Amino acid sequence: QAIDGIPQREAYEAALFADPEYVEDDDFRLAFLRADRFDANKAAVRMVTYWDRKVTLFGTEKAFVPSVTLLHLSRQDHAGLMKGG
Repeated sequence: QAIDGIPQREAYEAALFADPEYVEDDDFRLAFLRADRFDANKAAVRMVTYWDRKVTLFGTEKAFVPSVTLLHLSRQDHAGLMKGG
């Protein structure tokens, strides 16, 4: 797999450990391939970047759920979102 050639993929590996069924879902992976016109290497980089950013934004406690909703946000996060900041 193209993703195996990416050295910095800790967040991806953590997501794979937390929910392998979601991370390895064909439809989920297909979205990345479509975004990069079926270039597997670019799609792999995009997927690793996706998990990195999701961990940065939501932390490891919330990043590995399939869909982050308002219910996953803290009161402080919710207040910041409502203020636009």
